[in-house]
Amino acid sequence: MLQPPTSISSRDHLEHTSVGNYRRVIARRLRERVGELEEVILERLSSVAGAGSLQDNRPSPPPRAVLRAALDYGCHAIEREEGPLPPLPHPVIAQARTAGSIGLPLPTLLIRYLTGYSVFKDFVLKEQEVGGLPLGPPSRKLLSSIDLVFERLVRVVSQEYEREIQARAQSRESRHLTLITELLAGERMTVPVSYDFDLRHIGVVGSGPGISSIIRDLAAALNSRCLVIHPSPDDVWAWLGTAEGFRAEHLIDLLPSSMPKEARIAIGEPAVALLGWRRTHRQAKAAFGVAAQGALPILRYAEVPLLASAAQDQLVQASLREIYLAPLTSGGDDGKTLRKTLRTYFAAGRNGSSAAAALGITRQTVALRLQTVEEKLGQPLAQCGDALHLALQLEELGYIGASY
Repeated sequence: MLQPPTSISSRDHLEHTSVGNYRRVIARRLRERVGELEEVILERLSSVAGAGSLQDNRPSPPPRAVLRAALDYGCHAIEREEGPLPPLPHPVIAQARTAGSIGLPLPTLLIRYLTGYSVFKDFVLKEQEVGGLPLGPPSRKLLSSIDLVFERLVRVVSQEYEREIQARAQSRESRHLTLITELLAGERMTVPVSYDFDLRHIGVVGSGPGISSIIRDLAAALNSRCLVIHPSPDDVWAWLGTAEGFRAEHLIDLLPSSMPKEARIAIGEPAVALLGWRRTHRQAKAAFGVAAQGALPILRYAEVPLLASAAQDQLVQASLREIYLAPLTSGGDDGKTLRKTLRTYFAAGRNGSSAAAALGITRQTVALRLQTVEEKLGQPLAQCGDALHLALQLEELGYIGASY
């Protein structure tokens, strides 16, 4: 129970004639009663709903040590007339970090400090009342200082708490990423992962705003398990898994028709068990390399298997460049006209008439240009058309430079 303070001595009455002495009197009186202060606060905490308890397996300051440090800090703040507040004592900071590390809700922690603040301020008011100290400007300034100290304490404790939460989340994410990367590289699982690798999987690789939410919504729509990691802040690797399996085209149909402009998603092919889990991811990652360079926001590996593989193989790129694109550069425009004609021709399904209409030229002109291409390459398009088309696609995506 809160006991009435003893009367203030005549020496104290003389001292409080100035603002500085007024503060020192109050601070000294509070320090003399610090044991009583502690007991009242601890008793009040035991009866306050939501104050909770702070238990942790690792070493941390005991509650009484934190309370003593906070009260001492309050007394120092009362004595201080001007200048910035000193840093919060280490036990208070350590308690905030411990609370964040064990998941104690921040409001619960702040209720504890609010309770202590209420008792502390009540003691100050009682000292003023019983001691007959004047309640004019010095008193108001003193109470305002106590309010500022509490505001600073709440702000700093909240910051330290959130910093610990973020640090632990980043640490968990980092460990999770390392484990998944090791599994993809063929290592054995050393720590359980919250995902069933015996399912039928589809790998997804994406980037851009809201991609994680899009993938999780997709998993919910398919009633599938979902594993999501972030190899970088803007990129996502994910796997969807079900016991029955599903088709990649069904998954694409469920994706939102309008994604953010910067977003890209690539999808692997369905595969089973851990080996399939690795393969579908590699497919999605290869397709993403194409999607990221192109205009399509959603791309399935089965649509571009050769292009996706060639985009990751520098030997293939150099060979296609040397064999099929370099010979086309001789001429007045470095082969730009021939390459444009070829792209239009392949886009038209290798139909000369359709290509001519798209280019606004005659069919005969298209035929002459294709004949020139065959002469430069030394082989008919019927024989080398697929490889030439692949080379042009790689060039368009930027995997093969335009300078030969």
